[in-house]
Amino acid sequence: MNFVAYFLVAFLLSLLINAGFIFFRERRGKNKSWRRLGGIGIISAFLFGLLFNPELIITDQIFILAFSAGLILVFGVMDDFFNFSWKKQLFFQSFLVVLLIFFGYSINQIALPDGINLIRFDQFVWNGVAWLSVVLILTWVLLMMNAVGWSDGIDGLSGTIALLGSLTLFILSLTSVVNQPAMAILAVIFGGSVLGFLVFNWPKGRIEAGTSGSYFLGFFLATTAIMAGTKIATIIVVLAIPLVDFFWVISERFLEGKSIFKRDDNKRHLHYKLRAIGWSDQRIVLSYFIFVLLILCGYFLATERWVKLVILGGEILLITSLILLITNKTPPPSCPSSNNLLQS
Repeated sequence: MNFVAYFLVAFLLSLLINAGFIFFRERRGKNKSWRRLGGIGIISAFLFGLLFNPELIITDQIFILAFSAGLILVFGVMDDFFNFSWKKQLFFQSFLVVLLIFFGYSINQIALPDGINLIRFDQFVWNGVAWLSVVLILTWVLLMMNAVGWSDGIDGLSGTIALLGSLTLFILSLTSVVNQPAMAILAVIFGGSVLGFLVFNWPKGRIEAGTSGSYFLGFFLATTAIMAGTKIATIIVVLAIPLVDFFWVISERFLEGKSIFKRDDNKRHLHYKLRAIGWSDQRIVLSYFIFVLLILCGYFLATERWVKLVILGGEILLITSLILLITNKTPPPSCPSSNNLLQS
């Protein structure tokens, strides 16, 4: 399989589409909403690479992934211009999960890269329906879409996280335990599409992922983690920072009696707090990248199950401690509005 060619095609197409939007917006003086159309380049390049790949067989699961990507593209662009309410966004995200379940997606277990199941859920069946699996897939997909969306608060961050996710899925797909060449193809196409966008989104970016882009990044990582033998634990290693940050912000809002769905006026996220103590956006993104890459190296090199669990638990504890330390040092200033469902 010519993975390099598939990667380059997606990369170049995404690069050209995003360059076109930047040229049009800067020459025509369009409003800020036009800056948030980077998701069009990501999704369009991904769909082209997927649908016209000579080696990829379009199964039901891959079809619904592509179909959902198209829906995200349309809905996301509309949201960037018309700013839908959180209720409409929640309904749309839940509808995507219903489509996934209808086309055979399920979470029956959570497994480590070596194939060992941490937890099994397929034994919890009532009236012929694995309800716990349904609840888990709904929670997992919504969590991923919104956590990645929140990480889009500064240029380059969501794209860098997604790029690491695609690399992780690619490596997993080629292991003897998973052995899914089709998944590897999807991962390199996704990675190329993201990198073509990241060229123009790197701090200081000239284009943003927008709702369509941030939704798709989280949606792809969530669904492909399920397709790759439910390697949710491994994807959590990649997205530990935005996930821990997500729960931290939710907890703060809840304890203060504020809605977790509506925007408030505090910059609560870790990347905003790092910026407040003097870190540049580029330093923040590079630090995220190096930290996650080092954790991933240790995670994949570990041969014992307990070591992998210690690495994952230690990563979460370290991130939580860092957020607590910085929170105590930096009072939160006001923040700009966000178009994400659980608005930042």
